[in-house]
Amino acid sequence: MSFIKKHYEKFILAVLLLVFVISLVYQIKIIMTSLTVKPEDLQLPHKAPDYEKIDFNDPLYNIQENMAKGGIWMASTAREKDDKVFTDLMIAIECSRCPHCHKVIPRYFFFNDPHLCPSCSGKLPQPDTTIIDKKIEDTDGDGIPDKTEKEHAMNSADPSDKSGDKDGDGFSNYDEYRYDEKGISNPKIHPPFAQRLQVVNIERSRLNIKLKRVRVHEDKDKSNWELYVELRNKGKWRDIFPKLNDKITIDGDTYKIIDIEKKTEEKFDKSLGTTVKRDKSEVIIQQEGSPEKVILTVGETAFAPTEKVTLRDTSTQKTYSLSIGKEFTIGDKDTGFEKYVVEEVNAIKKSVKLKMLDGAQKEKGKVFDITDRALLSPPQTGSRAFESKQPQFNE
Repeated sequence: MSFIKKHYEKFILAVLLLVFVISLVYQIKIIMTSLTVKPEDLQLPHKAPDYEKIDFNDPLYNIQENMAKGGIWMASTAREKDDKVFTDLMIAIECSRCPHCHKVIPRYFFFNDPHLCPSCSGKLPQPDTTIIDKKIEDTDGDGIPDKTEKEHAMNSADPSDKSGDKDGDGFSNYDEYRYDEKGISNPKIHPPFAQRLQVVNIERSRLNIKLKRVRVHEDKDKSNWELYVELRNKGKWRDIFPKLNDKITIDGDTYKIIDIEKKTEEKFDKSLGTTVKRDKSEVIIQQEGSPEKVILTVGETAFAPTEKVTLRDTSTQKTYSLSIGKEFTIGDKDTGFEKYVVEEVNAIKKSVKLKMLDGAQKEKGKVFDITDRALLSPPQTGSRAFESKQPQFNE
């Protein structure tokens, strides 16, 4: 007993050492066992699907046919017999944007007489329709058949080339295909240039002329009356003294003096404290070839009889300053020339009507409605600007 008391700590150490050895052996056994486990042993077994395969092409899932068979869903019809445009809660109506007021309206009004917008009464153009044969192979889905793309050395797997301009005439490949597929590689075959134009601004411009005074003699014959006029030419003001029936050139246009009216008005002058008479005489002038008249009043600004419209070519960024009756030419020797005349200007709707006088035979005589949005978008790549020169105008 005294031996145990004397060496008890050694017995405790021996027991702990034995426990440690047993634990170490057990740990080595676990490690050896884990080395024999393969990745396949840890995977969960595949369970067979417990659902049935559904064929959504089955007539059972054709909603329109099922509703029609059941008779619960009523067909969408016009409420009144004279209604040409109608829709229903679950049937979307085909719409397009009006080129004048830019409001979304039923597409019906574009394709049917009288071709007028129901919102602004603007004249709607007849859309160019293109029949797409779904049997035609079109790998990239850009609207241009693979056969046509290969003929014009285009990439039938790249949908972005529809926005390019292979022949550099300022029109996209897709727009030229819709117009005439031969035009993709031929710069002389393309849609009308008018479809690239947009209205930038419409305003009545100030005339560079000032009526300063009208001197009336005792003779009542107006042809003997003296006019004092300031006229601006090439940036400089100069004095002229025309008479009745004389012709004067203002801003490049010729006007004739057709009448003179001597007028005065009484106005209170604060500095003098009394009423004074002021000269408010008028001179009426008329532009040659135009029925419009312009009244020049002493001391007041005069404006042109017709609106001046500025058009921009969205492809070349050229601008054209025009007025009603003005003829102008667009194009160059590579793309061909087209001549137009301005037939109508509407400042309220910000629209212009252009008539083609000369150009492609099938569009010759056609009238185009030009607004602040071009009918065709410019190409994204490959376009070249025309030769830098001023637009050609014809009186």
